[in-house]
Amino acid sequence: MKKTPLGRITLAIDATNSPVVRGTLREVLDHAGLFLHEVLPGMVPAALEEAVPQIVLIAGRIDAKTGEALRAPLEAFFARGGGIVALGGTGAPSGQDGQGVVNGLFEIFGLQPAVNPSYAPPGSGQSPWQTLGEGWLKIRDKKHPVLSSMSDAPLHAFGGQAVVPTKGKDAAKSLASIVGLDGKARPLAALSERTARKGKGTALFVAADLAGSAAYIRTGRPVHFDAPSAPDGSAPLSDGLLKAEDGLVLDFLRDRHVIDERGRTAKKAGPNAWPIFDQPIADALAQVLLRAIFHAASRTGVRLPRLWYYPDGLEALGHISHDTDGNDPDLGELLHKVMEDAGTRSTWCTIHPGYAEPFYEKLKAFGHEIALHYDALGQPPSHPFRRWGDATFDFQYRWLLDAAKLSGPVALVSNKNHYTRWEGGLEFLEWCARAGVRIDQSRGPSKRGTIGFPFGSSHAHFMYDVRGRRVDTLELGFQTQDLVVTAPAAWGPLFVERALRWHGVCHLLFHPAHIGKDGVADSLVRSIEYGKKKGLRWLTSRDIDAFERARRACVEAGAEWLADGAVRLRAAKTVAGATLMVLGAEGLEVNGSKAAARTLRREGFVWSQVSALNLSGETVLR
Repeated sequence: MKKTPLGRITLAIDATNSPVVRGTLREVLDHAGLFLHEVLPGMVPAALEEAVPQIVLIAGRIDAKTGEALRAPLEAFFARGGGIVALGGTGAPSGQDGQGVVNGLFEIFGLQPAVNPSYAPPGSGQSPWQTLGEGWLKIRDKKHPVLSSMSDAPLHAFGGQAVVPTKGKDAAKSLASIVGLDGKARPLAALSERTARKGKGTALFVAADLAGSAAYIRTGRPVHFDAPSAPDGSAPLSDGLLKAEDGLVLDFLRDRHVIDERGRTAKKAGPNAWPIFDQPIADALAQVLLRAIFHAASRTGVRLPRLWYYPDGLEALGHISHDTDGNDPDLGELLHKVMEDAGTRSTWCTIHPGYAEPFYEKLKAFGHEIALHYDALGQPPSHPFRRWGDATFDFQYRWLLDAAKLSGPVALVSNKNHYTRWEGGLEFLEWCARAGVRIDQSRGPSKRGTIGFPFGSSHAHFMYDVRGRRVDTLELGFQTQDLVVTAPAAWGPLFVERALRWHGVCHLLFHPAHIGKDGVADSLVRSIEYGKKKGLRWLTSRDIDAFERARRACVEAGAEWLADGAVRLRAAKTVAGATLMVLGAEGLEVNGSKAAARTLRREGFVWSQVSALNLSGETVLR
């Protein structure tokens, strides 16, 4: 039986007029392991003539002239069973007075641009903006494949294109609307779908700026002053110390859930229940966007290839880090013994002046990673090397290289800032990238009320500057500091479950300074054991970085769709234990041989998966 040809995502975007859109969108798609055929919008008609099954993904701003030229080819593609997904986000408000993001193409999606009256300055005489504004997606069709099982996360979005369905038989169906900051529903479609009257053609319009919102939540605002504390007193952020959380943009009242000491959702806060950011909202927004693409491909029969997030088909990863505050040698030895007995390697974020050299050698011999714990809490002149600045960061980085006898091009690749210190925007990650720190862990909670995902993500991700350029240091946030001391012991398994739910990384932080306290070591071991039982693999920060970068290098190298329906991938670096997936249950051939594939459901759709591959050089899928 002849296999159905493998298909592709044809991404239509003009990076010159939409650089931020391209950066934030490619972050979602590249991290998801999707292979793209990127073209300028004007090249779409030629791309549609190629004999390759495809869906079309339209992003960035389309001017009216280009839209008019694309309308007929896209309508014909839709009519013959093609799938189209367009994004309403431009990385900024969509403009005023008739300016949309897909000018000339709204009819294809059964929509028309609208104004959002909430964004009309009262009494100013100005026209209302055509921006969706800030709000929360309200799911209207809970059974739709894009939105099923997504109601457990507050889908907090920032901006997008304001649209409403047209009238008549070709009108779109609104799958989700928007609830504004005032708590009132808007008659605007945040996500919609128009399906062909005959055949499988589908046109989805993702009006909410999901990729831009995910990036905004992960990046936050630049930190120049203390943020206001949580209104219920659970997160006293105004503490006189600048830190990552001072830039968070999530809502204390609407983006948190109350979790009790058993790790279950509770109705209200109390002595044994606390409000926390228990869901990774940026990951949820990214998954809605991915599901829209997968739905368009699944409905139209396009077999999309994908390189899965993790090695060996793992659903999620686990990571344990330690901040060595105080550098007590006896407590360091005790924690090392706990991790040794648990059979788990971890990342030791080491603060100046550190440990004696023999202890570093013991850590390295077991396979632990030695990382930096950059300390910027001191004030000059008494602490000249403990202040915020690239010079003091470089000093501490070089100190640890020497103190721990670390050598080689990837000798010291991880860091976490003491007390999650942070100032400005992304300057700190640029210091890291220049020094050789490839992955940072500074963006996590310092207060009980921000435990969980204050920056919305359980995935290792890159951030992008205001010009859409990637800063070359991954960010891997943590969910909580020492269980028992900071959070109930049951929250360790809770975050294991969240990692599995969102295919992320369960990152738990344990200080040697607390490991001797009653119940702390036991909570650490139980969390590790629970994760292993659920299929997590506990890796060091260095391991996570190495796999993510090797995998991304393969994805970003692109793919070649061959005439016989196969796809050729190129791995610039060996991707050990790679997992390849194809949308649908048809099976998969790798380099001409039928592979032992599993059929499973991931991120809402059925995939055929082949694991434990070592991708090197060229690989042909069919």
